[in-house]
Amino acid sequence: MRQGSGSTSTKRWRAWPKADPRELDAYVPEKIRSLYSEASMAEEAGALRAAAVMYRAAVEELCADKGAQGRDLAKKIEDLKNHGVAYDLVTDLDEARLLGNWSIHQGVEFTREEIADVADLIDEACFEIYVQPAQRRQMRDARKSRRDANPRRR
Repeated sequence: MRQGSGSTSTKRWRAWPKADPRELDAYVPEKIRSLYSEASMAEEAGALRAAAVMYRAAVEELCADKGAQGRDLAKKIEDLKNHGVAYDLVTDLDEARLLGNWSIHQGVEFTREEIADVADLIDEACFEIYVQPAQRRQMRDARKSRRDANPRRR
């Protein structure tokens, strides 16, 4: 109760557990995962412009990790095609760049759904760029180990 006002103040508490931040698979480099997780925390807190900027930062780190070259992020994303990244993933990652740019430079506000969509695009891109190749490599290694362990399979 506020003193002297005669009225009571009410605090609202969330009755259910706070949502865990979005996370990328452990096969994704730590710097990208950290930026993505921080973006997710901003998203969960309702700081949607901050989330957009951080998701953009995760894409920028992905470009650095893959060795993409260019004078700006748009050119680096485009250069991902020269590093084995599929055209549709490049297009999706550019959406994250646009969202982040519009948020930081023009103050554009986006809905939760728009931010979640970009987060999902990044997650899917990271799955195709990092996770699937690592899983295929593990399967190849396991097949080779089984063949090597059984002389009749050579």
